Amino acid sequence: MWAALSGETLVGESAVNGALDALQKMPRHLREYLGPQLSNRLVAQGQTEAAMLVLNGIERTSPKPDINFEFAEATLNAELGNTEEATEALTEIATQNADISTKAVIDLIENHVAQGDSPSPETVSLVGALAVEHKGGAMGPDLRRAHALARMMGHEFGEAFKIINDIETRDGAEAAEDVRSQLVMAVLEQADDFEVISWSIQERLASPGRISTAAALQLAHKTFEMGFLGETKRLMQAAQTVIPTDEKRLLNARLALAEALPKRAEAELMGMETPVADRLRAQAKAMAGDHAGAARLLAELGERGLAETEAWLDGDLASLTASENEVLRRASTYLLPPEEGSESEAATDRVTEGMLARNRALLEGAAESRGVLGELLDLHSVTEPSS
Repeated sequence: MWAALSGETLVGESAVNGALDALQKMPRHLREYLGPQLSNRLVAQGQTEAAMLVLNGIERTSPKPDINFEFAEATLNAELGNTEEATEALTEIATQNADISTKAVIDLIENHVAQGDSPSPETVSLVGALAVEHKGGAMGPDLRRAHALARMMGHEFGEAFKIINDIETRDGAEAAEDVRSQLVMAVLEQADDFEVISWSIQERLASPGRISTAAALQLAHKTFEMGFLGETKRLMQAAQTVIPTDEKRLLNARLALAEALPKRAEAELMGMETPVADRLRAQAKAMAGDHAGAARLLAELGERGLAETEAWLDGDLASLTASENEVLRRASTYLLPPEEGSESEAATDRVTEGMLARNRALLEGAAESRGVLGELLDLHSVTEPSS
């Protein structure tokens, strides 16, 4: 029991049972005083069943449990997923003038973050006031973090970034990186594109150590989609890992294609055998002029239309004679060179037929050529850019 209260992790069922037995052997006033603390320690260790036994034992012998019991019960409910009960109890405790109220405010903010809803303006003001009051105390770091998260949940991103900068000054870069990464993920989910790129540049989020690797990759995806290649490259450098993940390699390949570097893109994709990687690999081959290779990959992916386009660019007319696209089928049939023997037969016909017949054939051929070319131009028409 004393080991658990001092923060040691209880290993094994016998250790947990020993702590519970020791508490039960104590006088009632000591059980009421130490029980909630022991329950909180057990919850922190994932021993929710044992924590429940502690609180049930206190409730049986104490008809009016104190505020520490209520806080321990709220902590247990939060761990068990009973978020509504936990939020209601923590809100009540936070407004009381008690030592545990400050911890209740911190847990209340965490509970709101877990639920994905915004705390009340009164709660945000309260945690802000407590953060100022306890800025030099032991609770200061937790209160500053809770204050930043409260502002984040209220979509006050500017205020949240200011608080995080204060956290970096007072509590160190590591503490700031953790909460800043949470804030970046919230910005990506809830802010518009202009805000995303503004905060990325203004807060120097692409600098090493500012946000976690996972957050940097998510932000890099967004900036890439928006067309900010320079910021994307800086974010990718900030997200350096010992072994590059597939997600990072795919984004590096997209960056290489955007910069017209197909060979670098293929190098990033080496060893990756996924549909996404094959699509990027097909783009790289097409950009490098290997339209046959691109057509083969796209055909394997079931992208028949794109595969036929690459086959057309490669000059593989024979493969397009059976195309479902009528325009490509007619064009490939028309443009295919005549088979052996047909040229000599055509020459004999020209000798034997009259001038009028030959001219009629030329006109018909010219009309067919214009028709095929017109269909091709319609198929690949260029649209005017929107203003």
